[in-house]
Amino acid sequence: MMIRFLSIEAGFDYLEEINFIGPEVELWRASLSIQYAIDIEADLDEAFSENVYSNGG
Repeated sequence: MMIRFLSIEAGFDYLEEINFIGPEVELWRASLSIQYAIDIEADLDEAFSENVYSNGG
């Protein structure tokens, strides 16, 4: 729902006006982006490991 709201200019402008976007971006920069990268690396490792083992290698 939030993505849909952010995808339209009026929704983005409203969230910016009520100071929602700035703190969320700072939170992302401070910590969530690091956790996201860790999660993606773990998922890729799992996906590639399963692929190797399922092909007999």
